[in-house]
Amino acid sequence: MSDAVLQIIDGRMDIIVSGTPHTQEAGQTFITAANAPHAVNAVEPFKMIITMIKDNIRQKVNFERSGR
Repeated sequence: MSDAVLQIIDGRMDIIVSGTPHTQEAGQTFITAANAPHAVNAVEPFKMIITMIKDNIRQKVNFERSGR
């Protein structure tokens, strides 16, 4: 599972996390946990960039640094 970082670059949207809506608009960033139920609703047309953050990234970085 992965946490998500949503960067709103245009327009406006609601992200509903665990039943609670959060209105986001251009220029705002929102982070949601992987295990939280969530949905997106367009308040108006919008564009976003979503970045998934894998929870095992620390293990991978440590593994690569150790030379294994």
